[in-house]
Amino acid sequence: MGMKDFLDKENITPTNAMIEKLDPYFNTIIVGECILKIIGMGFINGRKAYLRDAWNWLDFFVVTSTVA
Repeated sequence: MGMKDFLDKENITPTNAMIEKLDPYFNTIIVGECILKIIGMGFINGRKAYLRDAWNWLDFFVVTSTVA
């Protein structure tokens, strides 16, 4: 998002076109990382479960918002 030119609504510039092409790959990596972390830590149950840490709440919210 830091590289994207938001004035270019139609993604004509080379930078915006590249970002649009790479976005699904980055989302797949981020979702995969989240799933692996949930499998490794547990989702809710347990002392060190994924949702026991507030930073993971933010991570989960960001990841799920990219999927929707």
